[in-house]
Amino acid sequence: MCQPVASNLTWKQEPNRNIAKLQSLDERFVMPVDAEWPNRGISELVLDGKRFDTCKFLQLHFPGKTASAPEPVAEAYIRGDDFVVTYTQPPERTIRPQVYWRSLQFGDSTFGVQVILSTQTDQLASEPESSVVSVFRQADVFSVNAENLQPIERSNAAQRDPDFCTFLIRPHSIPEWSFVQIISPTDLSDSFVRNTADGNLEIGFHLFRHELEKGVIRRGQVCGVFLPRHNDQQSATEIYEQLRDWRPPLTT
Repeated sequence: MCQPVASNLTWKQEPNRNIAKLQSLDERFVMPVDAEWPNRGISELVLDGKRFDTCKFLQLHFPGKTASAPEPVAEAYIRGDDFVVTYTQPPERTIRPQVYWRSLQFGDSTFGVQVILSTQTDQLASEPESSVVSVFRQADVFSVNAENLQPIERSNAAQRDPDFCTFLIRPHSIPEWSFVQIISPTDLSDSFVRNTADGNLEIGFHLFRHELEKGVIRRGQVCGVFLPRHNDQQSATEIYEQLRDWRPPLTT
């Protein structure tokens, strides 16, 4: 049974750098997060002691800035189960993002992160739309709900159905592991499963579709969980039941 448990994962931040690693005590699970390059996602992952770099999990894309330059970090620090990153608001952007990377664990071999994304603005109105995307060379993808798994074909069409809030992904390059990517239906603008120009597979969610006003803080969350491929269908359904209605805490 996949139930949240007290995490034995810890964050370790590199000295004088905006990089932190979430890792188990025996370092058989290691997940690095580079706060200056959130659009690159988690690309160097250690699972059960084996290193994988063929996938990019949980890329964060904010509006109004080129992807070829690092994000301007105001501060990045560890607090308990969180790696907290606050960004500045450069002239080309109308919002100021903040991200909490929060550790998640379900038993000894199922773990991941809850990404809590907040946006606010100092302008009278702004466009806060952001996205969370994972990229794979090849993978089988399923939509998860309380009753079953539904295979998903690649398409450029956005999906707004609540049934497309949770995906079970089986990367071909990581045959012993699967990945669950989930967003609360109340946070979802739309989801997509699509081919890229270079033949990769993108699976993602758009958040914050509507205009943001000055003085308002908008929050959303996306969870990414790594789980053993064996019995992953049942585990994914249980994770879906546990996480689909979680709400972001009122952090600042």
